[in-house]
Amino acid sequence: MEILRNLRAGLRSGGNFRQILERRQWGIWGALLAIAVVADACAPVSAPVPAPTAASAPTEAPATVAAPTTAPQEQSRITFGAGGEPTTLDPHIQLTGVDEALLKTVYDGLIDWTGKPGEYVPALATEWSVSPDGLKWTFKLREGVKFSDGTDFDAEAVKFNVDRALASEGAAWRWEPFVKSVRVVDKYTVEFTSPKPHAGFLDHISWGSTVFHSPAALEKYGDDLKRNPVGTGPFTLEEWKPGEFLRFKRNPNYWREGPNIDELIVRPIPDYSARVLALESGDVDVIQGVGVVDVERLKNTDGLKVEVFPSVRNMYLIPNMSKELMAKKEVRQALNYAVDREAIVKNIMAGVTRPSNNYFSSNNFGFINPTPSYTYDPEKAKELLQQAGVAPGTKLTIMSTDGRYYGDRIVAEALQGMFNAVGFDTEIWQLEWPTYAQYMWGVGSDDPNVQRRDMALTDYGAQDPVFATFAELFSDGGKNWPPKGGNATYNDTPELDKLIDEAWATLDPEERKKPLADMQNLMAEEALRIFIMEQSQVYGSKDGVTGFVVLPNNQWSWRLAGWQ
Repeated sequence: MEILRNLRAGLRSGGNFRQILERRQWGIWGALLAIAVVADACAPVSAPVPAPTAASAPTEAPATVAAPTTAPQEQSRITFGAGGEPTTLDPHIQLTGVDEALLKTVYDGLIDWTGKPGEYVPALATEWSVSPDGLKWTFKLREGVKFSDGTDFDAEAVKFNVDRALASEGAAWRWEPFVKSVRVVDKYTVEFTSPKPHAGFLDHISWGSTVFHSPAALEKYGDDLKRNPVGTGPFTLEEWKPGEFLRFKRNPNYWREGPNIDELIVRPIPDYSARVLALESGDVDVIQGVGVVDVERLKNTDGLKVEVFPSVRNMYLIPNMSKELMAKKEVRQALNYAVDREAIVKNIMAGVTRPSNNYFSSNNFGFINPTPSYTYDPEKAKELLQQAGVAPGTKLTIMSTDGRYYGDRIVAEALQGMFNAVGFDTEIWQLEWPTYAQYMWGVGSDDPNVQRRDMALTDYGAQDPVFATFAELFSDGGKNWPPKGGNATYNDTPELDKLIDEAWATLDPEERKKPLADMQNLMAEEALRIFIMEQSQVYGSKDGVTGFVVLPNNQWSWRLAGWQ
């Protein structure tokens, strides 16, 4: 199997809560136990994904839009309170989720995903087709499009970007499974050759990081392209003051409809409560990550609104299997039995999320209820820990953030109480996002900061669940471990590697269900995650804001955002 390198540092986004429960450890857990247990949740199975076909798509993607409820406002600017700050706007180096979410503010891809499994629409490509053997994908490019520096977007520009990505230590892992090479057929036609038939090809090509920058801009800025992005997108970056804001200006020569505003300001506000206060005070117009304690209040506040969107992301704990404790399967299984997912969803998340015993989301194609299913059973957890030789009072460290992922702090506190209840002495090691990301993906397993954590609380998911599994759990004998890759679990599971390869190589949707089911059962049996819940996307905004698109993969588009 070919070496697949370098997982992203995230595709992550989210927020946190203001005070839901004040007490920590036993106080939090005692409060949870005092509240009634919820009924079993039923997770729908996604509809089958059609096999890739030689076809073009509808002309526009149906938008997930926050509907206006007030009269038009004279506004030419939107200020967005984001859960974090990007580290780069260069698409062909290692990326975090915040980076990726913002890329299509200044760049475009060949096609766009509509949010529905297997459904894509034209962007910089007007049509596409695949060869009968599934190895060659041909894209007809849109003519007359220019980068914001005035240079032409054409087949040579596509090839330049793809060649650069394939040669990049930080980006090659995103391309190698799908693209072996790209060939210029003519000025407005490119042909991609895949290393093998690939069921996830169009998912990949529609992803937020598979976008195209001006070749001339790279020559001009070099490594500084990360703060001087030049694309074909709806906005250009006017100013970036680290820690304060990014100011985007309308691209006056944009090739399709939009933008509807002259200026977009993105303010990184990691603290959830600060974001809510910024919206209430009028300092920002839209925020991500409205905590459940504020949902009803904001809904009932004149001039504000809240919308909840589905997500393909799940929240879970990533075990650090480079440590002796977490390398024991019985310990990982015990931790799964120690988690009362229903109590977390009902009593902390107010029912806006759903319990999960799976790495896949119920919004993913091929979702099943895997075996084993980790019901809440603290006695079984204690039995497994005893079998594993774990003494009562053993130290357990959870690395977490406060405001980076939806519900991160308060969920970590609840987990702390649950794990203490089965015999651990649990510490929450709370970090700012840049430091957290560095310790997760920027250093190797021998780093003392890696060895300090037993688990890391995070959330993640993708429109193609095989891609998500590859990104986080593909090992290739350790070659995909940080810092070269993104497998921060440090597992080496050859059987899972083979299933990832098989699922991607199986184009027929019905046949693909078998390796997908096998993957889910294997990840559950090996307890490669301590499962918690499926996430939701909760946004707050002023009534008059309309047109921002929220996809289940937690990416957004401001192209048609405006005021009504």
